[in-house]
Amino acid sequence: MGSETRSGFRVSPQEKVRSGAKPQIIVPAGLVKLHEPIEVLEAVEYNNLVGFAYQTLPGQLVCGGGSIYFAPAGA
Repeated sequence: MGSETRSGFRVSPQEKVRSGAKPQIIVPAGLVKLHEPIEVLEAVEYNNLVGFAYQTLPGQLVCGGGSIYFAPAGA
């Protein structure tokens, strides 16, 4: 799954996200980039959208979870 959104967030490593994977969400914040560790709970692909639900891991600035959905480049 290509993993960059218009907001500037991206997921690293940039490979297809699968349930149980532990990538990082990289958030641009001025001159620095915040690396937020997560665990993917569920990955989905539907029509022209891809996305995943995640929970935060230790080292994250916030505690909880969320989801990210977007249309991949070229879709």
